[in-house]
Amino acid sequence: MRNSTLPIFIISCLLFLYANVFTQTLPKVFINEIMADNKTTIQSPGFNEYADWFEIYNSEDTTVNLAGFYLTDDFSEPQKWQVPVDVIIEPGGFAGFWADGNNNGNHTNFSLNTSGEQLALYTIDGQLVDSLTFPEQYEDISYGRSPD
Repeated sequence: MRNSTLPIFIISCLLFLYANVFTQTLPKVFINEIMADNKTTIQSPGFNEYADWFEIYNSEDTTVNLAGFYLTDDFSEPQKWQVPVDVIIEPGGFAGFWADGNNNGNHTNFSLNTSGEQLALYTIDGQLVDSLTFPEQYEDISYGRSPD
């Protein structure tokens, strides 16, 4: 290689590395539906209680693994609850979470506020994947979006 083309080659290699290694493509998953005032509709498994819940929808045509991602109901605390290692969502599928404060399996360490609040999903390295700010909620009525 000639000396005059060496800087161009190095810059090209660095741009390739940046584009393929240092940038992460965020999965196309969405906080799809929530119920912040579940009194009689669905009991949470393992705890046999009617608790807040929400679901995440995978709009990708490939499987998405949420292991290690973070969920929060407080944007100032993006790492409030870490998703366990066994949360895999098939293409076009859903993953359900119980927002009941039990902090076990797919039961988060927070609950949802019926007065309305925010919910967010972050990657392991802190990138925002999706968020939802919802208004006041009513007993046994879910609140949903339509990415699915």
